[in-house]
Amino acid sequence: MKNSKLLILNSLDKDLLQILGLNYVLFEQDFDLEFDFKSIEFDLIIVNLQSEAELNIIKYFRENPEFDFIPIVCLINEDSIDLNLELIRLGCDECLKTPVNTEEFNVKISSILKRYKEIWKSSLNSLLPHLMNNNPDLKLTKREKDLLHLIAKGFTNAEISKTLYLSEMTVKTHLKNIFKKLNVSNRTEATLIGIINDLIKV
Repeated sequence: MKNSKLLILNSLDKDLLQILGLNYVLFEQDFDLEFDFKSIEFDLIIVNLQSEAELNIIKYFRENPEFDFIPIVCLINEDSIDLNLELIRLGCDECLKTPVNTEEFNVKISSILKRYKEIWKSSLNSLLPHLMNNNPDLKLTKREKDLLHLIAKGFTNAEISKTLYLSEMTVKTHLKNIFKKLNVSNRTEATLIGIINDLIKV
């Protein structure tokens, strides 16, 4: 857990915060879901649910593709089967009833982070043989490198268009050219090729 960054929504008990060390971003109650969460880095989301109305928090992160592979842990006040099932259905990875035993909390969080890192490592290892042998043409233009950097940050075509002051059609054309030059078929592969060959930093 030491090198992982956590996003905490709704404050936690100070004993739990102490376990997490200093690698977290904390949002107090009544935070705004309009906040640009892509502007900060985090490996795990902890949501201290205060009411069922806050189920929208889980929906928000699970409906945004850029947060697909980030695990979500929910702390709940009631041990309700219906609530647990709803949270699982929405995409919560672990539910813990408060007050949480600090040792259990530490073990659960560490285990989830380790499991997700293993999944990512396994996915990366399965892709690497293909990516290392695809002989990409690394002659990207400066604009294409800018675009690749935004792809790596999880930007959508519309967001890239707005950031780089390009039409969405132009963005699609650039993407097509990038994929062709890097000999890849999707954004994930393009990002990995970019990282492996020092085209981008993430």
